[in-house]
Amino acid sequence: MQPHPPRAVGRQALGTSCLLALPTALALTGPAAAQTIITSDITGTVNLAAYGAGPVSIASGVSISGTGLAAISGTALAQLANAGQVADAGGTGIFLGGGGTFSNTGSVSGANGVKFGAAGSIANAGAISAANYGVLVQNGAGQVGNTGSIAAGYDGVSLDRGGGVTNSGTIFGAHIGVYTGNALGSVSNSGTISARTGDAVSLYSGGSLTNMAGAALLGGYSGVYAGGNGARISNAGLITGPLFGAYLMGASTISNSGTMAGGTDGIMDFGRGGVVGNTGLVHGGQVGIRLAANGAVENAGIINGGTAGIKLGINSTLANDASGHIAGGTMGVVATAGDVLTNAGSIGGQSGIIANGAVTLVNTGTISAQAGGDAISLSGGASSITLGSGSEIDGDIAGNGTASQISLTGSGTLAANLTGFAAGSTVNVSQGAVWTGQGQWQVAQLVNSGVFTPGVIGAALSLTGNFVQGPTGTLRVLVTPSGISSFAITGTAVLGGTLNYTLAPGTFAPGSATFLTASGGITGNFAQTTTTQAGLTAPPLHLGQGGVLSLGGGFVVAPAGVALFADTTQAMAVSAEAGGQALLDHAGSPAATPGDCAAARPGPGQAANMGANMAVALASGICAAGGWMQVTGDTASASGAYTLEGGGVLAGIDRADGLGGRIGLAMGYDTLNLREKAAGTAGLRTIRLGLYAAQPMGRFELSGAVMDSIATRDTTRITGAAAATASGHANLVSGVVQLARPLSLDGAVFTPAFGLQIASITAGRLSEASATRAFAVNVAAASGTTIAPYIGMTIARTFVTASELSITPSLSLGGAVALSNPGASARLSAQDGTMFIAHAQHMAPFSGQLGAGIAISRDHWSITARYTGAAGGNWLGQSLQAGVQARF
Repeated sequence: MQPHPPRAVGRQALGTSCLLALPTALALTGPAAAQTIITSDITGTVNLAAYGAGPVSIASGVSISGTGLAAISGTALAQLANAGQVADAGGTGIFLGGGGTFSNTGSVSGANGVKFGAAGSIANAGAISAANYGVLVQNGAGQVGNTGSIAAGYDGVSLDRGGGVTNSGTIFGAHIGVYTGNALGSVSNSGTISARTGDAVSLYSGGSLTNMAGAALLGGYSGVYAGGNGARISNAGLITGPLFGAYLMGASTISNSGTMAGGTDGIMDFGRGGVVGNTGLVHGGQVGIRLAANGAVENAGIINGGTAGIKLGINSTLANDASGHIAGGTMGVVATAGDVLTNAGSIGGQSGIIANGAVTLVNTGTISAQAGGDAISLSGGASSITLGSGSEIDGDIAGNGTASQISLTGSGTLAANLTGFAAGSTVNVSQGAVWTGQGQWQVAQLVNSGVFTPGVIGAALSLTGNFVQGPTGTLRVLVTPSGISSFAITGTAVLGGTLNYTLAPGTFAPGSATFLTASGGITGNFAQTTTTQAGLTAPPLHLGQGGVLSLGGGFVVAPAGVALFADTTQAMAVSAEAGGQALLDHAGSPAATPGDCAAARPGPGQAANMGANMAVALASGICAAGGWMQVTGDTASASGAYTLEGGGVLAGIDRADGLGGRIGLAMGYDTLNLREKAAGTAGLRTIRLGLYAAQPMGRFELSGAVMDSIATRDTTRITGAAAATASGHANLVSGVVQLARPLSLDGAVFTPAFGLQIASITAGRLSEASATRAFAVNVAAASGTTIAPYIGMTIARTFVTASELSITPSLSLGGAVALSNPGASARLSAQDGTMFIAHAQHMAPFSGQLGAGIAISRDHWSITARYTGAAGGNWLGQSLQAGVQARF
């Protein structure tokens, strides 16, 4: 590692001083003194002592030219302001030996620009340039505020005894941009600080740096250097250098939400205890982040390097969050003895993780390797690896002669080869865990205390080692019409617990197949054997014999959980009926005009996607043009089958038709989440477009609505093996027509009604995908139509307040009968071509409805809230609506 460049000049011993920085116009001690303003050009050195103790100002347009020592010089505490031009080509532009305050809106130049011999403060809104130091403060802390430009041939700003720099302009030093010397420094940058050969910012004795969004530190060696321990660096902008983005000497902290990059390392800690938190980007030409011992990295952003993403010293920690990505051209992460790694994101490279010593790794994310590399390579001691739910290992896990331990928790599939594990090494399937193992495993012992599926159809799990199944373990064997998963063991097998046969759907013929062999012999036996289909027998396993499954006769196995497909069509049909009824309710609602449509937004449970955004935006536009809008939240359940939760937004606009009635257009978007009790889940997303109208006919009112909808359904089905997923589309058409007769009695309005609802669904085909392909099914297109006559009674009464608000509570009762079961049956086929039919949950045809609501209106606008409930013998549905409407 190349050391930090040595300083070219001597530095003071570490010390502290109190900086007294007062406004320029005030005296530093005693009562205010008269201010002196220099208004004429001067050639030669200006001695501030000649002007007394008061503030001195150089007027705009005035030129002061020094001749080799200093253009302006003072030995006492001074207050100086410059709006002119101060220059000394051979000496210092401004020298304040006793410190003080200096503000500049003009220009200062010289061999040194501004030099203080004691503590002081400099505020620059003009230009300071120098052959050596732009600003130099010695023998005390300095404070520099720069909104202009500072440029120098050595250091832009040099604070030998620490202090602070606030920059929103530009600071440049051919050597170092900002140097804070032999005491703690503080730098806040919202502009640009740069250097040609050294550091953009050097916190030589530690301190703090804040680099804001849009700001830049551009170093010639490193973007920022932090000496000692305890420095705090926060970056939301850009920090970069040709060697290092950040160079730390010890236990300092970096928080990065911007970009940090270095030609060698993005971040390098030469000492111990460095801490990095990253939500942005860190890049290194060789290593993204390189930490010495006892370091820590928490990453929720991107870290990458030409050779390695991260290199950790001993006893360090890495936490890679779900949004974190770590990548290296050769190695994703290099760890060493005592390191603790937690990964929920992604780590990749030619090799994913290389451990040069015993480490602890907990993985619920992705660790991947390119062809020829290892996802995880362990050496130098026995490591502990825990793979949990969500864990994906793309590449081999190399033991390299270690007695490392692998624990499988949660659920998942370990398809990696395990190579080179030595005596004492173990793979443990934890109690309660559900895992599938694939490939070639060279490990001393595999112990199953959970549910373990060895191998896949057509490819056995090969274990070079011994197998033990404890009393809580279940050995799951996948059985399909064309084959069986199998387990080949070169050592011994000790059996206990449960043997489970999980059957794929299809037609099975009589026969037998071997699922377990152990070259070293089999001892013990399973305490019980379970299966998903009657008619199977499993002969006892004897010492030295393989495990054999015998099929006593031909039979057909139906796929598990396929009611999910039919039940989703039922849910879509019921939601289409509800959408049609919502339109009908608005067809005859009281008149109103423009109201507040600001509430237009996706309803409860809605997914954020392009369809939702377009529908909601259009709904808001319709409402703003003078119409109505409502947001709905829905729940429903079918006893013993499924539950529904969701919501949506519906908006419309209508006009009088010239015949005493109204006709309107509406659009909406809604989502439903369906959960089968034991079969899986489905997500339904629907865009709706509808027409509605109402027309008086004597004392009666005829109203109707028709709605066309396009739905997307995504299903995840529990198969007994790996989950199967599918996605498809459906078209829904619903219509409703109603005849009502309003009656007035004692100030209340009674409205009996009779109507007819129709809902038709056409669902497209689904083709499931599953890691265990034999358990997936293909679902054919299906259609179904439901017709339901209904009757109802609504009672409403309006109260008018002194402020002319009309408040109308309402209550409704009714009943309906479905002439057919809502939804459509699903016709599906297993992978061997066997056909099956899945029927939707039978819903009791007779149902009762109850509704209660309130409307508050004034002039031509109204706000409404309503509860609607419906129940049959084996199902229940509830809905809450809130809306605003405006009528022309």
